[in-house]
Amino acid sequence: MVIVQRVVPHYRVAFLDGLHDRLWRSLGVELVIIYGQERAGTVPRSEVYERPWSVRIVNRYLRVGETDLTWQPCLSWRAGADLVVVEQANRLLLNYLLIARRSVGLGRLAFWGHGRNLQRAVGGGFRETWKRLTVANVDWWFAYTEHTRQYLRGVGVPSARITVVNNAIDTAELSQAAVSLQDRELYALRTGLGIRSERVGVYCGGIYPGKRLDFLIEAGDRIRSDLGDFELVVVGDGPSASFIVDASVSRSWLHYVGARFGRDRVPYLQLGKLMMMPGPVGLVILDCFALGIPLFTTDLATHGPEIAYLQAGINGVMTANNTRAYADAVVAYFGDPDQQAALAGGCLESARRYTLEGMVDRFADGIMRCLAT
Repeated sequence: MVIVQRVVPHYRVAFLDGLHDRLWRSLGVELVIIYGQERAGTVPRSEVYERPWSVRIVNRYLRVGETDLTWQPCLSWRAGADLVVVEQANRLLLNYLLIARRSVGLGRLAFWGHGRNLQRAVGGGFRETWKRLTVANVDWWFAYTEHTRQYLRGVGVPSARITVVNNAIDTAELSQAAVSLQDRELYALRTGLGIRSERVGVYCGGIYPGKRLDFLIEAGDRIRSDLGDFELVVVGDGPSASFIVDASVSRSWLHYVGARFGRDRVPYLQLGKLMMMPGPVGLVILDCFALGIPLFTTDLATHGPEIAYLQAGINGVMTANNTRAYADAVVAYFGDPDQQAALAGGCLESARRYTLEGMVDRFADGIMRCLAT
């Protein structure tokens, strides 16, 4: 069988390795990963995935308006495959050819994705209408989350042809780094940043307008007004970094430390009692679970699919979409040790539920069920 990826993001490497091993060693199924490169001039967020079972192709991009139409030249590699799994995305031209071939009985085809673009308003215009028209033209669906399954059923995909994989990443490195972190290291970091309080929030993610940094700072001002010793650590980088730097000039409680990656993030995250992310939430929620740090967000309509993992009051908090409600929830949390303990415990329990190993097992099971049909 074949999985075709436009690119291989760094967070997918462990999953693809694990899926290959599971299919071949346990089930005798050969897996080939076909992938390409990002468009020239974009910020690289992918890996060169060199494995005996991988094939790197040269993607061809055509800019049309704000969309990069992408052709993935790999028809010869998928010839003879019992199943081809592709990303569900309107811009991937290969998908339409594979759908056409499937319609005349030439091979099984599966989609892997969200079902719809969660960054667009419900309805979504022509692009989402087009996506709905093609969503059921496959033999199987690998749905990111239970929310995706519910959407797919609503647009006509039979439940029996859907596998919910519970999209996950490898958080073992973060967990190991947290366990090995020494108190003296944390004390030195806290002292170096000038943090004296235990009431510390953390933001870790991209620094760009879509992350609602203005909301974060306004909420921070409200929290600081109610709790005079509140402090906020911001970890990340991006085009809006100057906004955070400028805001920190007049706010002694705001500490911007720039980008940190992998295990280097852990000491900064461990400074905080909660993750403050009022903008769209995605895979970062899995990092929060692994470290036992509850995530506080708002009831936006544009979260990533992983927001389905948040259980309000159990492993995180979701407030109304305004700074007063958000600040009030954070203030209440800092004043309630029982809630702090309960949410931390809920995070760790969720970390045991949403694992990379579980995702591998569910994906492999879906593949075998599809091949058996």
